[in-house]
Amino acid sequence: GVQALQANVLGEKNVAIGNNALNINTSSFNTAIGHGAGALNNGFGNVFLGKQAGAQETGNNRLHIANAPYASQAAARTSSLIY
Repeated sequence: GVQALQANVLGEKNVAIGNNALNINTSSFNTAIGHGAGALNNGFGNVFLGKQAGAQETGNNRLHIANAPYASQAAARTSSLIY
């Protein structure tokens, strides 16, 4: 997608499918599928599925399944379909 992994800094072995998926990424071994999934990620080993799932995640080895943006990482962790 447009701007997927656009600003990938130091990250390797990532997969991004969808506009802005893993857009600003600073780590490795992440998978993001969906518009804006993992967009501001700096954790490693994460999986993001759905629109803006885990968009602000800073932790490691997380699974986010979501279909809407959240104002903060804390809100995403309590409101995602699966976290």
